[in-house]
Amino acid sequence: MNTTIASYLNEVLPPNKDWLDASLLATQVLTLFFLIIYVVKTWQMASATRKSAEASEKMIQEMREARDQETAPYVVAYFDIQDPPWIYFIIKNLGRTVAKDVRLEFDPLLRNSRGDLINNLHLFKDGIKSLPPGYEIRTFFDSGIRYFNVHNLPLKYTVKITYRGGIKDEERVTEQVLDLQPFKGLSYIHKRDFNDLVKNIEKIVKNHSDIKRVLERIQRRLDREIQIGNVDFSSLNQITAAQWPDYILAKLREFVFIWGSFYGNKKEKLVDPFLSELQSKITHISYEILLIASFHPDTVPSDVIGFLCSIATKLHELG
Repeated sequence: MNTTIASYLNEVLPPNKDWLDASLLATQVLTLFFLIIYVVKTWQMASATRKSAEASEKMIQEMREARDQETAPYVVAYFDIQDPPWIYFIIKNLGRTVAKDVRLEFDPLLRNSRGDLINNLHLFKDGIKSLPPGYEIRTFFDSGIRYFNVHNLPLKYTVKITYRGGIKDEERVTEQVLDLQPFKGLSYIHKRDFNDLVKNIEKIVKNHSDIKRVLERIQRRLDREIQIGNVDFSSLNQITAAQWPDYILAKLREFVFIWGSFYGNKKEKLVDPFLSELQSKITHISYEILLIASFHPDTVPSDVIGFLCSIATKLHELG
């Protein structure tokens, strides 16, 4: 190109060696200038392309990190005292995917007021193979009253939690401080809840069962011991010598049973309507004993008859 320009200048202009050299120098300077501009612009374009690629890669990395954080498991450990004074230790996965190979390390070692090392539980020794999202494992730790009254027990624990899971299936490590100090010395009011309702219903069911058993026992006792109800005057003529003692014993047992059932050594029952009903029944029994005694067989000794009459008289006075 330079040669062509020089030839053209030789044809048009008169030959002048100095002028030609100056023209060639100017041409070369201009060429170098434009070349430098081209190189600079090319370098700028390459730098911009590289920066754009780096920005895109960084943005993709940030999106991947954000996606991983959004879906990653997040395991926490804490003490729960929602039902005072009982302290529960809880491990929970707050993340959105399964946490695998969960392990916990405590400093100092976790122990309760009984001196038991909680770390010896399989939960802590062997870890948790998988903990689904939103799932928690709860274990009883101690009574707050007992724990806070033992002076050499720590009130702060540092727990290191390691687990895997998420888009990046890599080990994740978090550290937490479990602080029991804020709960020490607090006062609580027990609130009635659904569990209390269940307990009260269970007590009612148990009391009902106990009452049912007592009534069944009374029924069996009545069937076994009180074989004679109200004495029929016409039937007394048909009592044999062998049956007569059974009639007397039945009435005496009836008195013992009624006295124990209605009174039972409880002074508060010596008022109406308990007292009136008890007196009526005792008077009726005394009348029946006298009636049965009057139809005694000839083989019964007179002193036995006298003794029965004495009992009937005392029962009548009691009634």
